[in-house]
Amino acid sequence: YSIEDLAQVVHELKTVNPRARVSVKVPVVPDIGVIAVGIAKAGADIVTLSGYDGGTGAARQHALRRAGLPVEIGVAQAHRALVASGLRDAVEIWCDGGMKSALDVAKMLCLGADRVGFGTLAMVAIGCTICRGCQLDTCHVGIATQLESVAEATDRGVKRFEPREFERAVDNLSRFFTALREELADIAAQLGVRATTDLVGRTDLLGQARGLDRVDLRELLEPVAWTPPGRREVRVVAGAVAVEEAGEERTLRAGDRFVATDASGELARLRIAGAIAAEVASSYREGSVAGNGFAAYATDGVGLTLRGGAQDGALKTALGGAVTILKARNSAGRFVDGSVGKCFAYGAQRGRFLVQGGADARAAIRLSGAQVVFGGELRGFAFEYMTGGTAVVLGDPGRWICSGMSGGVVYLRHDPARGLDDAALRDRFAKGAKVHMRPPRDEDLPALRELIDAYADALQASEQRDAAEYVRALLDDPAANFRAVRPGADITDQTVSTE
Repeated sequence: YSIEDLAQVVHELKTVNPRARVSVKVPVVPDIGVIAVGIAKAGADIVTLSGYDGGTGAARQHALRRAGLPVEIGVAQAHRALVASGLRDAVEIWCDGGMKSALDVAKMLCLGADRVGFGTLAMVAIGCTICRGCQLDTCHVGIATQLESVAEATDRGVKRFEPREFERAVDNLSRFFTALREELADIAAQLGVRATTDLVGRTDLLGQARGLDRVDLRELLEPVAWTPPGRREVRVVAGAVAVEEAGEERTLRAGDRFVATDASGELARLRIAGAIAAEVASSYREGSVAGNGFAAYATDGVGLTLRGGAQDGALKTALGGAVTILKARNSAGRFVDGSVGKCFAYGAQRGRFLVQGGADARAAIRLSGAQVVFGGELRGFAFEYMTGGTAVVLGDPGRWICSGMSGGVVYLRHDPARGLDDAALRDRFAKGAKVHMRPPRDEDLPALRELIDAYADALQASEQRDAAEYVRALLDDPAANFRAVRPGADITDQTVSTE
């Protein structure tokens, strides 16, 4: 929602993988030059500008026709703004949107782009017929679909279907880009440069050929004083550093951002390299409150216990691990906090994460397989676009939950004494929630019991025996104490908006 949020994401990505080059893609809109400067200051390596001429086959018609501005305007403004800010050498400008020929590529390079992307034209090269139905899973040429055979297509009611021929598609794509490269090299030679990279920013090679009585492009084509830094190279560096178990406990404060993210990255690289890596196990001093991005991109082998709380973005895109966030004793000996900020476990695919306190807005959105327990209240918009995994909420789940949920299961606390009866829980669902709610059945009990037991064990280990016993007692009558929420059916009709 802000340049600070973007900088946070960029720094998290570069923490988990210091060798990564981060690209930020934005549509061409008014003041795109200022936006490009902000992206560069946030630490991105690439600014990708998408013009209004392009558009996925799944885009809505009003978006295809009315959203955005020409990519030529965006590239020229971004290039000029970055040069004026002294940041042009720090980032590359990539662009796409309606590119159809080598001449288009040459024009974009002269306006300031470092690279030019092709979408629709590349799809056409492998057989796309531009039928504008990519979102329906019924692509008759076998590209944007899970269908693999004529028999499957017939069962789905697709009248015409041609299975994909990968070798022919790859050959066609290779021939297309080879011809494009050769034509671009000819254009560069005619313009008197040795390499296409020498065209970048050369607006002096462009001129307005038509429409002089309708539009004035002099500002767009005004030369900018800038010397390219030379050809950039991308190198993949082999090798990894051993990851050791953490030793002495330390206190975390708000300034300690993306704690343990670097260790997760090293663990992943070691495993890819086939090396044996020790697990990362850390427990932080009581009263610690971690900053943004705590354990972001956590992976298998990461085990963390935090007694205090964590701010926004904790455990986003987690790929494994076991993280427990519990309440801490205050000066009076009472257990307090144990909460997390916004977007907890955003897109988490694996792992088990226990939170004793509450969570701010958008908890566990796009949850894709991880297991999560919340002991407190949620602040709204939880479990949006959830596709898999299991979640347990022992407090009030908040309003507008489960919008766009298409997989997984959420167990909500059923407690009429606290106002959480069936009617109240149904009132918590968003209008876009296509889900059904019912008491847990026998097949629900193993997963529910596993998570409740794990949560109770964590409470017991932190000397909260009464709380642990209370939670375990809920399993004496699961049908009375919980409600299972699942999507009503597979969401395959993509023409229905769930926003």
